[in-house]
Amino acid sequence: MRRSTTNPIEGEVCAALAAYKWALVQTSYRSLWHRLLCSAGVKAAISHSAALDRAEKHARQVVSKTPEHRSALEQIVRQQPEDVAKKDRFFDLLNTTFEP
Repeated sequence: MRRSTTNPIEGEVCAALAAYKWALVQTSYRSLWHRLLCSAGVKAAISHSAALDRAEKHARQVVSKTPEHRSALEQIVRQQPEDVAKKDRFFDLLNTTFEP
């Protein structure tokens, strides 16, 4: 997800999405195995889950700031391969409410 840009809004959105994607990877995209490890009290899994929650909240806040931020999100998603975009589900960051 590394992109070179001079646009500060695109850079902010890209950085937030990169942190969120890394957290998704760390939790195997919230896989059943990851959830079982959390239920079993495995500290690393719980830590990764908490990091994902923080990264998701931050990404929601960033992509929802302005229409320009939403546009940057759309541009980034359009540049992803279709299968990756379906797995990442970045547009879901816009579809639910959050506490700023």
